[in-house]
Amino acid sequence: MSESFLLSNMAPQVGSGFNRGIWRSLENRVRKWTLERGEVYVITGAIPGDDPEKISGTTVTVPERFFKIIFDPVRVDAIAFILPNESNPTSQLHTFITSVDVVEEETGLDFLSELNDSVEVVVESKVQADMW
Repeated sequence: MSESFLLSNMAPQVGSGFNRGIWRSLENRVRKWTLERGEVYVITGAIPGDDPEKISGTTVTVPERFFKIIFDPVRVDAIAFILPNESNPTSQLHTFITSVDVVEEETGLDFLSELNDSVEVVVESKVQADMW
């Protein structure tokens, strides 16, 4: 856990409307799922966008969106989210559910690649209609 508090693991958010709003709601949900399921893997990152805004006077870019993938290795199941880096009410969290495939397309990264290919295809293509 201490490794997640490094400066290299930080990205600018629009402020309290995001971090204390919908992002906090998602992080609380992940904690709940972790307690219920016993073990989950969480992958989080930033998506810069085509023409990312920069913090005034610096080369630090402000991400356009953030993603979070939660993978349950016991149930071999995953849920993924892409959230815009803007103020959002917590009640809209379910509207940002997407598939791992979409997150891969948006980031150019390959997640869950250690799974058997036939299983990976199924898990990554699902869009979980419910919040687990």
